[in-house]
Amino acid sequence: MDAPAILAFNALLVLCTLPAFFVAKVAGWASCVRPLRPDSFRRRAVIVVTCLGWRLLRVLCWWITPEVEGLAEFQKSLGASGRPAIIVANHTSFLDSILMVPYTPLDRIVRLKMYVSSHLMKIPVLRTLLDVMGFIVVPFTKSDDPESFAVDRPLMEARQQEFEAHVRAGGIAAWFPVGRMHVGDDKLAVGPFRAGGFELAVRVDVEIWCVAFVGNSTCWPRLATLGGRPAKIRAKFSKLCDSSWGALESEGAGRENEKDASALLANLARDSVQASVRDLAAKPG
Repeated sequence: MDAPAILAFNALLVLCTLPAFFVAKVAGWASCVRPLRPDSFRRRAVIVVTCLGWRLLRVLCWWITPEVEGLAEFQKSLGASGRPAIIVANHTSFLDSILMVPYTPLDRIVRLKMYVSSHLMKIPVLRTLLDVMGFIVVPFTKSDDPESFAVDRPLMEARQQEFEAHVRAGGIAAWFPVGRMHVGDDKLAVGPFRAGGFELAVRVDVEIWCVAFVGNSTCWPRLATLGGRPAKIRAKFSKLCDSSWGALESEGAGRENEKDASALLANLARDSVQASVRDLAAKPG
């Protein structure tokens, strides 16, 4: 029953992503003559074309019906405080990124960098896109333990510095703080947010936005190679704070103990996303 929808979705996903892939290939070839800078027009072009392609995908896949709360406020107010911004979300499906990118306004998507898992770099078309976009690859190390989050520490520290420099320059950062797609029987449970990424929000005063998704894993299950099953998807965008430093101050915490401060921000963000997930799931329909 779902086979036609899956086939159509993946055909459309390829078609809607190909323009960005071709732009990325040209940008890559051009880098042999003129290296890509962090703020290169070629990088911005690839991100914008990807965003537009995935917006078109969302329109064409009429059997996947999104219901989004807080989107107008997010698109209007992202970065309105004058501070850099970070966006964090729960992670249930490969579909999460395909939805989050096109919901970001075009004039701000060009300032976006995301943490992405190293396994995504094994996918040919995606590898080309991510490489030219300049997204930051988390260098997970091989392990027999599926629960392991072990990374190449020296390389990860260098990439964290790159991520931080991007945000200090006024950029937008996004990632999934759980560190992996959700596992477990309770699909509405949001796992612990890893505090390490929130060190950024302790060192740099940023806006923090939270995104909650419900239903993405129905459309594209975690273990499925292909997605596109008919589904009703719900999402909620909400601002946790205009100022990460202000949020710490309001909680009576300082920035001197970076470990404790980042754990506090991680827990605040996780609690916000969890509450939104429960609220979305409780809605009728």
